[in-house]
Amino acid sequence: MTAAEIDRRAQELYENRIRTVVEPGNRGRYIAIDVESGDYEVGDERLAIAKSHRIRQPGATIGMLRIGYPAVGRMGGRVKALNARFEARSGEVAARSSLSTPRATLASA
Repeated sequence: MTAAEIDRRAQELYENRIRTVVEPGNRGRYIAIDVESGDYEVGDERLAIAKSHRIRQPGATIGMLRIGYPAVGRMGGRVKALNARFEARSGEVAARSSLSTPRATLASA
């Protein structure tokens, strides 16, 4: 099964069979779903529930969702801020290097 198939199957099981049972009172928590059996486990830490689920069902194919959210986690939350700092520093470096270029030219002449 590909990662996309696992995600699709986990989402399908969650929407059709599990959501009404777990969503009230668990928003923001994580759910590990065995995409073959439909068995699931809810918890606060992704790795802990995945590990616990695999101990109970070795070899299970697990899909992970965050209850009440469209994504399990976020990636790149600080990318914009870091990019802005990088660009600012790149500009400083470029300004410094343009000032130091004549000196380097004089020193090498």
